[in-house]
Amino acid sequence: MLRSQCRAPAHIITTQQLAQELGYSHYIAASGQYGTLAHHIADALHIVLPRTPSGEPHWWRTLSVGNDGAPQTDDGNYEWIMRPELVQALQEMRWA
Repeated sequence: MLRSQCRAPAHIITTQQLAQELGYSHYIAASGQYGTLAHHIADALHIVLPRTPSGEPHWWRTLSVGNDGAPQTDDGNYEWIMRPELVQALQEMRWA
């Protein structure tokens, strides 16, 4: 997941593009996996995220910032824009 996003143009990937990269037929499965990974990373790094109006954090914010289903995306889905610190870390470790 992280490698696919880091290698994407400008480190931006839509939820549907990520699903395709992972071989999922629908973006919901990819979003769930992305959120789970982000949650584990947040826990390991002791990151506390702000709560949403529903009371739950958006774990994916550990890895990326978001861009609501922007019309400029090819598929109109939500975009994840990888945090620059994560891009740098993945590149330094030669993971992406």
